[in-house]
Amino acid sequence: MTSAMTAFATNEEIINSHNAKGLSYTLGHNVYSDLTWEQFKEQQRKKGEMEGAEARAEEEAGRAVRAELDAARNERLGAAAAAAGG
Repeated sequence: MTSAMTAFATNEEIINSHNAKGLSYTLGHNVYSDLTWEQFKEQQRKKGEMEGAEARAEEEAGRAVRAELDAARNERLGAAAAAAGG
């Protein structure tokens, strides 16, 4: 049996055991059902790191654009002041 099949079977047991308790909510399978808890946590950690890297890259790009806009504005203000005899 593959590790994915073993994880699915283990998760099936957890789901069935929980649902047999008759609580106000039930568990079911989803796209993560073939992962162990450790595999799931590792996958989510990596996903968070990737999203964090993307957010940092977007933030850096935003800072670069703002710096370019500030430089262009300052250049126009300086040219306007010079034209006014400042």
